[in-house]
Amino acid sequence: MGRKRTRHIIILRGLPGSGKTARASEIVEMYGSGEAFSTDDYFRVNGKMVGFHKRDLHNAHVWNRNRVLQAIRRKVHPIVIDNTNLRKWEMWPYVRMAFRRGYWIEFEDIPVIPLEILDSSLLSMFTSHNYLY
Repeated sequence: MGRKRTRHIIILRGLPGSGKTARASEIVEMYGSGEAFSTDDYFRVNGKMVGFHKRDLHNAHVWNRNRVLQAIRRKVHPIVIDNTNLRKWEMWPYVRMAFRRGYWIEFEDIPVIPLEILDSSLLSMFTSHNYLY
């Protein structure tokens, strides 16, 4: 019999500007505990995006993974990952950390606006750093 996984990590998946951050806040509020982690936080000061540079993305992702690992060690429940997570390699570090430490892993896809009504200028209005992947 395996050990019971009572703590959760929820990995949100969606395009920039799709509402991942709002959903992460909803999840934390619904549980009444937990923390949400976004690589975008690396570029925020007092809640506002400042100084976003594509060249800093690698460091930002490493920084975010380290914060998540610290939360796992503190047994935070739930942990919400608020990144695009569109590719397996983007999710893998979080999945590996969570699984090794007994977390139940959930994935939640954020719905996408139909492409026929979406263009890059519209999307850039909704993403906080105007960077399209």
